[in-house]
Amino acid sequence: MSKLQAILIISLVIFYPYVIVESKDLPAASALYLFGDSLLDAGNNNYLPTIARVNYPPYGIDFPQGSTGRFTNGKTVGDFIDHINTNAKIYILIMKQDLIFVLLGQCLHLDEQVDLFNRTIEAELKKKFNTREELSDYLGNSLLVMYMGNNDYLYYVKANYTKSEGPPRDHQQFSDVLLHQFYNNFQRLYSLGARKIAIFEIGPLGCLPTVIKRFGTGDECVEDVNQVITYFNHKLKIMLSNLTSTLPGSSFALSPSYSLAYDAIKNPTKYGLTDSSKPCCITWANMTATCIPFLPPCPDYQNHFFWDSLHPTEAVNLVTSNHFKNSTFFSLNLV
Repeated sequence: MSKLQAILIISLVIFYPYVIVESKDLPAASALYLFGDSLLDAGNNNYLPTIARVNYPPYGIDFPQGSTGRFTNGKTVGDFIDHINTNAKIYILIMKQDLIFVLLGQCLHLDEQVDLFNRTIEAELKKKFNTREELSDYLGNSLLVMYMGNNDYLYYVKANYTKSEGPPRDHQQFSDVLLHQFYNNFQRLYSLGARKIAIFEIGPLGCLPTVIKRFGTGDECVEDVNQVITYFNHKLKIMLSNLTSTLPGSSFALSPSYSLAYDAIKNPTKYGLTDSSKPCCITWANMTATCIPFLPPCPDYQNHFFWDSLHPTEAVNLVTSNHFKNSTFFSLNLV
């Protein structure tokens, strides 16, 4: 295994039931499937042998069920996205493990995630439809949303970036390896019947409090880290365009979430925020990890971008999900 392959870690996934909330104001899809990391996690880590759990206060302080394991004060992007008019009787949330679990060396590659999706089709979905055509229509009109790559790049940067030399010289090669995995598995999802796939860009990781604390100066974003991310996002956009043009009937949409997050961090008042650089809760490891259990957060957390050193607040998640719907539904023929 090469150095790049060893670093390129896509984490463990499990299947977790989720509740759909229907809305007549949003377009219809057969079903919604989410593939992602802790930015979408609704509590999967609670059932896994990992220390990467946040099922304790102050997490969930604004969520109706309390501290469920969501890595924020309230709802995740996935919670807001699931308010979609869907006729689905089955909804499965496919989650990646958290970064901390990745660092422990236990992982499952992206092709294995797609294997699990395939098993779900074979073991569960085929029983729900009378004909192959009905199943094909169901899968073809389902919406697959992916929020991934953040942990891969965060781990890569932390393992290879230095203040003296800046970003790793082989970051373009790393990008190619990750894109190759994405490409192969997007084609596999297409072969399984998926036709509408939306992907979030990787966010401005150079602006995360954990990255600034380790590699930055003051509260300023580490811009050469962000340049590495924008390089990948640009290549991802080209790849998705090629897939849409070569796979008949497919729609691959890229949500420009990087520019939205970066603009909110640089111009917080534009989004009703007052702080876009510091975590709201008191975190482990001097502003570089998750919240310390049971310590109260800052009093004005609704006005903060970051909840802990890695994850945004519910307020930011709402803006992100609305932007996602507005930027991707048209290109996916869901309007």
